[in-house]
Amino acid sequence: MSGSSVLNLASILFNSVLEYSHEPALLSDGESVSYGQLESRCRRFATLLRTTGIGVGDRVAIMAPNIPQFTVAYFGILSVGGIVVPLNVLLTGEEVASILTGSGSTGLVLWEGVVEAGLEGFARAEPCRRLFTIGSSRFRAIDGSLDFDASIETSAESLDVEDTKPNDTAVIFYTSGTTGRPKGAEITHFNLYSNARWVSEETIQSSGVKEFWGPGHVVLAALPFSHSFGQTCLQNASLFHGAAISLLPRFSAELAVRKIQEDRITLAAAVPSMIVSLLDYARSHKEVTSMLRYCLVGGAPISEGSVEAFEKEFDVKILVGYGLSETSPVIASCTVGSPGKPGSVGKPISGVKVRIIDDHEMELPRGTPGEIVVLGDPVMKGYFRDPETTSAVIRAGWFHTGDIGYLDAEDHLFIIDRKKDTILRNGYSVYPREVEDVLITHPAVKESAVIGILDAACGEEVVAVVVMSPETMATAEELIAHCKNRLAAYKFPRKIAFQETLPKGTKGQVLKRVLRESLPLNLN
Repeated sequence: MSGSSVLNLASILFNSVLEYSHEPALLSDGESVSYGQLESRCRRFATLLRTTGIGVGDRVAIMAPNIPQFTVAYFGILSVGGIVVPLNVLLTGEEVASILTGSGSTGLVLWEGVVEAGLEGFARAEPCRRLFTIGSSRFRAIDGSLDFDASIETSAESLDVEDTKPNDTAVIFYTSGTTGRPKGAEITHFNLYSNARWVSEETIQSSGVKEFWGPGHVVLAALPFSHSFGQTCLQNASLFHGAAISLLPRFSAELAVRKIQEDRITLAAAVPSMIVSLLDYARSHKEVTSMLRYCLVGGAPISEGSVEAFEKEFDVKILVGYGLSETSPVIASCTVGSPGKPGSVGKPISGVKVRIIDDHEMELPRGTPGEIVVLGDPVMKGYFRDPETTSAVIRAGWFHTGDIGYLDAEDHLFIIDRKKDTILRNGYSVYPREVEDVLITHPAVKESAVIGILDAACGEEVVAVVVMSPETMATAEELIAHCKNRLAAYKFPRKIAFQETLPKGTKGQVLKRVLRESLPLNLN
């Protein structure tokens, strides 16, 4: 497939509709959208995009939760040869503006539930001039915007999907990268196509038994489609062979369990905090029954105790995996046919090579920890308009993950530490410098260092260690509120530690390893 001259990721949907036209594709608030209906809506939105001048290579952002319009916009944008820029609904207006401007997005699909942040970002992003609004009641006063739902009802649908090449960019995921501010990881049509296909066709097959994510399987979409994990492992993998997707716009254990029961969910994907919440809920609500068979887990470390307890409570098999936004995201995973070992994240998937290297880029023996580097089908093209950062992480085709791990004699991969300072909270990357830049704007903060500490609920929690200014004082609550008003909900620190000084090396760099070892320190 990688050698094909033409490949558009939208073919996932348009090929499936030929066989599964009348099968349910999306389940949302009592509505069932068939594959045929979904294809029709996607073609109509694509027609609308073309009439507004959006086409090949244009970036269009989507700021919406897991609702049918996200999927319609996603495949509509791809159909005209455009590039999807997914935005987390928790972003602030400033963060939206930064990504819209940095990506050069010419359009924004905006859900009414995030109207304030979305419109602030849109107004501040110079190249972004097309606004498609979901939920007209909140947008009536905005001149020039197009009502998404009303517009696609009247648009034509005689549209040919644009020919794109496998190495053309399909999606730009904004991630913390390695140097501070979020970087746009350019993921190609082939990257995402091959990764979704592997998930759909390989994860639940057992030895001698072929089983795809197809009709009869219903997938719980609790992870946001704006995130690479949810986008590939829920939306795209499900649509590959005709499975149905039960949409959950915002996760809560109670709503998820209700969906599991009402929609007869068979497959799910989750980050560890979701597993913990579902487990707690099930233990206190003994009436919970489930058809759930498999659950993919990734995005952050999960304890063996949580895995065992969840499998017992729900009578389900957990398949732990590992990946990054820059790798579409799946690099390695346990499968039904290759269940892995305690503590491992499975074996590298097909089309992927994994090496463990030392600081001199020499390959290390099996069982010896080193940096994980990856080569193969899911590795991104690079960071958008940032060749310097790209060349720092992709060398001779190998993507340097910044994670520390080892391979055993049977190719099982184990993650043991992070080389980078990036914090993974509920599967979202939080770069400490971004939080530190906000903290230092508070008059009471003289110096700060932000680190991640292991947390059973969210994988890693964001903790700020602060040195106060002698002239001004502030409480932990005040500092947290200061950050909360300026950062997305998953980024701001939940805990503050106060110290008189920060430990530093000979070059003046803060020794974050020493800080981690010294916590907890008067944590608030």
